[in-house]
Amino acid sequence: MSLSHRIGFGVVAFAGLAASTVTIAHADEEGPGPAPTSFGALAASIDRATGQMVRYGWGVASDQGNADASALNDCGSSNCVVVLRFQDECAAVARYQGYPSVWAVGPTRADAERNAVTTLGPSHDILGPLDLPQVGKSACTANVQQ
Repeated sequence: MSLSHRIGFGVVAFAGLAASTVTIAHADEEGPGPAPTSFGALAASIDRATGQMVRYGWGVASDQGNADASALNDCGSSNCVVVLRFQDECAAVARYQGYPSVWAVGPTRADAERNAVTTLGPSHDILGPLDLPQVGKSACTANVQQ
């Protein structure tokens, strides 16, 4: 059996005007597997002053173009852009209150959510711990057991 041994993540912290899209593809240790059969996307609108996601939306479809279009529609703002594409897996968004969001992928919804919280790292606040991490909505492609 082969397992994917990687975590894909992104940190939303835009100081400039450019945004980039991260594409996460499933990687097997035993060579290429079957072609991906289900695609997902995360679209977000970012507040450039704070680096925080103002809105975000998910899309899942049988092709990447429709997943992107669905995510942009779900995000619901003309300022939304696709920031993550994933295939045959799940993705989740997490953050500490008042801090930029991160996202991560995993083979199941629980793994994606756990990976997003892990990507945040420990809370750091000079007056004590921050609030607990908040996991936002997560999404899985249609062919993933949740």
